[in-house]
Amino acid sequence: MSASIEIVGNAGGDPSTTAFQDGGESTTVSVAVNQGYFDRDNSWVDQGTAWYRVTLRSDQARQQATFITKGVKLIISGTLKVRAYQDKQGVDRQSLEVMARHVGIVHTEPRRQAQQWGSSPKQWSSLQSQASAGQSRDPWGGAGNDDPVF
Repeated sequence: MSASIEIVGNAGGDPSTTAFQDGGESTTVSVAVNQGYFDRDNSWVDQGTAWYRVTLRSDQARQQATFITKGVKLIISGTLKVRAYQDKQGVDRQSLEVMARHVGIVHTEPRRQAQQWGSSPKQWSSLQSQASAGQSRDPWGGAGNDDPVF
């Protein structure tokens, strides 16, 4: 079974590259995707973590692998494959593998800035009203002319 998929998650470790005798290579990385939803009270309801084994074979994806380290947030587009196998105890299991076509690194704001702005929409609206009240002044300290500063 295979289907197109896009996932956003965190790298579970550094990527590992395997070289083949024919000169080809394959790079893999585990990606953790947090699953859940917001309920009516706007509280997060956690439903666990899904782990995907991501195989990077395209040139673009392999080039991105040089920038991937444990914990980096990734967005991945590719084909999903469900693989069946037996573990060491003989139990039948399945794994989710993504054959990546495109890999991107998601750049997020530093935590200190997120804490400064707060996480509540009520905090945002009060900060926005404070900011708009201060916009009536000339930010350059001048007489209020509209001349460009450059």
